[in-house]
Amino acid sequence: MKRENMRTRRAKERLEAHREMVKDLEALQTEFAYARKYMGKIAGTAYTGMPKGSPTPGRSRPEEEYIGLESIESRIREKESRICEDWEELEALLLQIKPMQALILKVRYHYGAEWGDICSEIYGKKADYGTEYERYKNRMFGIHNRALQELDLLLKNQGQNDKKVSETK
Repeated sequence: MKRENMRTRRAKERLEAHREMVKDLEALQTEFAYARKYMGKIAGTAYTGMPKGSPTPGRSRPEEEYIGLESIESRIREKESRICEDWEELEALLLQIKPMQALILKVRYHYGAEWGDICSEIYGKKADYGTEYERYKNRMFGIHNRALQELDLLLKNQGQNDKKVSETK
């Protein structure tokens, strides 16, 4: 592994885990929107001629759909809560690094933006942005790498402090 990667591994893994939680939330929200959109649609007719009961004795199809929606909604609320708790912990660390570094990490890992969008958002108003895109992109990646190094150091120190606290108990 490159030396650069070793210095940022802990921070990168921590941020990627948060970004993965955000992606999971987006998937749940998409599932909820889909389930809500197609809720109550008329089911296809079964031409077998055999009578068919409800999927669960005592429940109708609309009841099952509402129960399913409530289940998805509950999972969404739980995921949102975990993401908020996780981000509060990360944000406390981000307050200790330079604002531009923190901004790039926030936009990338908390809001889930892609690199091109981040670069455009930060540098897009510059007069030479169109002709000097590669230079601005490299600048952004440099800031990102330094931010990861700073965050990795903070996480390492936090881990050592946590270890000292647990040893004194």
